[in-house]
Amino acid sequence: MEINREINNGVYTIFLKGKLDTLSSPMLDSEVTKIEHDITKVVLNLSGCDYISSSGLRSILILAKKMEGNGELVITEPNDYVREVFEMTGFSELLNIN
Repeated sequence: MEINREINNGVYTIFLKGKLDTLSSPMLDSEVTKIEHDITKVVLNLSGCDYISSSGLRSILILAKKMEGNGELVITEPNDYVREVFEMTGFSELLNIN
């Protein structure tokens, strides 16, 4: 998996490319630790993410908990497969997914 980030006007955007699974989720966890407290919004762009496992869902949940009360998490552009995983697991009810 490849992770790129962009910080612009208090918005921290994380772009994922590849599979978010057991092997790659620690990379996202590490990225989450880099988010400073002054960040008011995190956008997790999944347009390049073609697979997500339970480990990947756990990493997204960690990110959501970090932002809870501190700002907003928005998940954008999941493909049909990833969107279906969110729906089957109930994450679509918990997260702001566009």
